[in-house]
Amino acid sequence: MTLDPPAFPAVRPVRTASRIDTFRSRNMSLDHKIRLIAGTFILASLAIGWWVTPWAFLFTAFVGVNLIQSSFTKWCLMEDILKGTGVHDEARTRRV
Repeated sequence: MTLDPPAFPAVRPVRTASRIDTFRSRNMSLDHKIRLIAGTFILASLAIGWWVTPWAFLFTAFVGVNLIQSSFTKWCLMEDILKGTGVHDEARTRRV
């Protein structure tokens, strides 16, 4: 008795460039980009702190302090970096 494998729909391979284009997408606001980067930094520094060196937890604290500081002063260094490098362009961004 032979069993036929289940039929799966064809899946197109994901290109790396499309992920970069998604990050530069007009639909992603600057706030969402900053939250994505901050969350990635925190998770990466927690992993490095757990498996490599506990000194990496200082970077986690730095990101947290920067988030708190930016909520009071309305200024964020990552915002200036994203605008300066052209990753976020206010003229192209549209709210959805």
